[in-house]
Amino acid sequence: ALIERHLEKLFRLHRIDCVLDVGANTGQYGEKLLRSGFSGQLHSFEPVEAPFKELAKKAAGVSNWHVYPFALGDEKVEKKIQVLGQTNLCSFHLPSDYSRSLDSDAFTVAEEQSVEVRRLDEELASIVRDGYDGSIYLKMDTQGFDLNVFRGASGCLERIAALQTELSIQPLYEEMPPFDHVMHDIMEAGYK
Repeated sequence: ALIERHLEKLFRLHRIDCVLDVGANTGQYGEKLLRSGFSGQLHSFEPVEAPFKELAKKAAGVSNWHVYPFALGDEKVEKKIQVLGQTNLCSFHLPSDYSRSLDSDAFTVAEEQSVEVRRLDEELASIVRDGYDGSIYLKMDTQGFDLNVFRGASGCLERIAALQTELSIQPLYEEMPPFDHVMHDIMEAGYK
């Protein structure tokens, strides 16, 4: 697929040997990376209990895949996350009328869970360990919370060579920042 070829080229160009998979769900992104031959450090973050259990099972026995049962954001706090009918859509925001009109089952709140949120710039040293000074790729897929993740990385952006974010042109969640605000902040930090 096109995205896989793009990532291979980007990883070669920037010598990416560490991926931070934020909003990992059950590990779909990590599995694709590993299948494509990625052999660097893979760190996956998933705060929702059921997807994390599946993620942990997939990563067990894979020496370069590390998993963390907390979210990343712009402050260290306990926060309520909306667990939706389709768990890869869980969000700190409530579903918008628009998203419920697309798929009311997938965007129905099944429960709320209290999860731990931490800042990447406060956690990075303990995550990559052993004086690692390689090239890091930050993948964010957090259902309207990517800007919070990015802001929580402000103290370590010089370590992040490239990043990936998923933006909704039409907001899928209430109170999520508009896509152009997210792009503005990312570009202001020097990313293209």
